[in-house]
Amino acid sequence: MLVLTIHRSIDKPHYVVDDTGNRQAYIRVDDKSIQASREMKEIMRRGRGERDIRFQYGDKEQKLMKLLDEKESVTVDLFATFAGIPRKIASNTLVVMVLARILEVHPQEMIDKFTMSMAYQSN
Repeated sequence: MLVLTIHRSIDKPHYVVDDTGNRQAYIRVDDKSIQASREMKEIMRRGRGERDIRFQYGDKEQKLMKLLDEKESVTVDLFATFAGIPRKIASNTLVVMVLARILEVHPQEMIDKFTMSMAYQSN
């Protein structure tokens, strides 16, 4: 019997480069490797550094909290539509709130879902 131990990498995300030079990041979710979303790549990239995240709690964040009161989880597109903001701004807002540990990201094969952080809920 052969047992391999692969330690968790701190240098994330990792990319696969195909024959044409295109790079795609993958992450592990349970027992699967799935393509990392733009949000997951940004969370991993920015999560390597200092975790003292500051942001201004404004209208879009208030709309996000209202949406999370109504729904168990949100996606980037749902938040963008609900808040009436561009997808890129919705994406960045969710990334910052994950890095600030207010939200948790749940990567899935087709679309990531975001929920309130358990640590934030207990405060």
